[in-house]
Amino acid sequence: MDAEPLLYYIMDHPNDREALCSELLKAFQVAPDPAKMVLDALTRFFPAKANGDGSNELHTLRRSCVFILERLMLFSPEIGEDVRQRAKSLAEEWKGKMKIGDNTLKPLGFLHLLGADGLGSDYDSTELIELLIDVVRFSEVYGLCQGLNLVDKVPVI
Repeated sequence: MDAEPLLYYIMDHPNDREALCSELLKAFQVAPDPAKMVLDALTRFFPAKANGDGSNELHTLRRSCVFILERLMLFSPEIGEDVRQRAKSLAEEWKGKMKIGDNTLKPLGFLHLLGADGLGSDYDSTELIELLIDVVRFSEVYGLCQGLNLVDKVPVI
């Protein structure tokens, strides 16, 4: 399955998490490079022309991207160096487009991107913890702390 149809499928079925998890697992298992496929799906997280950060479509798209990253982190595929470098470049781009206290899906997506592609150690843990504080209301935070190797630094989560 290509990245864009996968993303649209998730956006069209937001309330059927069990089926989505099953479909994503199948897609990851048959994809030649699941991490690349997910990375390709993330290109619209910060679209060039957005109808504003508050639009329902953009919110659904970002939530779907976060979901894909969350599932990829659990699937834990081998990340090739070329994909890791692309993910690192995308993370830097995203970092430049958000700030502490920003819309929570932006830092949540950024943190999941780091966790899914093994980039957490490339960033200052204090900065990551500040971003985690912004997104702590989301249920994925403990798994995210594990993916970012921050569990020992945030023991209360």
